[in-house]
Amino acid sequence: MSLLDATVAGLVAGAVMSLWKMGEAAITGRGLWRPPNLIASIVLGERADTGSFLTSGLITGMLLHALASAAMGWLYGLLIAPHTDHWPPLAQIPLILGYALLNWAIYQYLIMPWLAPVMNRTSRPVSLAVAHLIWGAAFAGWYLTMASG
Repeated sequence: MSLLDATVAGLVAGAVMSLWKMGEAAITGRGLWRPPNLIASIVLGERADTGSFLTSGLITGMLLHALASAAMGWLYGLLIAPHTDHWPPLAQIPLILGYALLNWAIYQYLIMPWLAPVMNRTSRPVSLAVAHLIWGAAFAGWYLTMASG
């Protein structure tokens, strides 16, 4: 598999994760648009913290999330895939899910507190961990399907 394949799988997984978080936010009354707005608060600050539609929040948040998801995929392709691509696909799934949870823990506890204080103040760690597992499942599905095709 190539770095491009892993990067594309990261983008696909990021889109699935975004849909999950936006749906969860809508169902729980936090607002459909709140997840991208909270990500956008990295750039836009406090004014992005709304559950209402905010064009700049949607565009900025989705772009930042796509970049982060692509980077996660790329890093997997660079650091892990060369050592595991010869493994059977089912053996790779737990590793990918673990990688997704490791990324969550690093973001939740090391990066988000200083990079995204608005998100850090309002996010629920368990919800974000589940969303990263969704990312991992989507990444595994896309990446391993491309590997076998």
